[in-house]
Amino acid sequence: MRKLITALTVALLIISYACNEISGESKAAPVTSPNSATANLNDLSSKFSTSWNTRDSAGLMTLMANDVVMNSGSLKLKGKDSIGARWIGRNLQVTKNLKINMQDKETDDNLSYEAGTWTLDVVPHQKPASKSSGTYTFVWKKQTDNNWKIRLINIENEN
Repeated sequence: MRKLITALTVALLIISYACNEISGESKAAPVTSPNSATANLNDLSSKFSTSWNTRDSAGLMTLMANDVVMNSGSLKLKGKDSIGARWIGRNLQVTKNLKINMQDKETDDNLSYEAGTWTLDVVPHQKPASKSSGTYTFVWKKQTDNNWKIRLINIENEN
């Protein structure tokens, strides 16, 4: 079921992007560097996990598009500021040792996705540490300045 939802989400984002291109709403800047033509998902994913593990909220925020959308169980957030306050702000200080295992990825000139599993340690104040794990999907979109930003975050906890 999760694979179907992930596939539908990616398909809807691609269709939405294509419709914007046809209507002329999105005018991406020409690619000026061969390295910016497609996303290097390994590097982007590494930047995300490094920023999380060093508790660098500003670094995490630079990886997100302004209009990023997040789904995590019943939590539905829209916009970088909302995600920064309600997800990153609440979780960054009580977690450590995030490990991302990318299992699937696809990229083209303007839209890319990665999906896989994650684990981390939850270390709440004055309570024993515990392990948490789950699955994730990030959809990355190339911005008009040729930087890749997360447009969609889907995080599911297994425990």
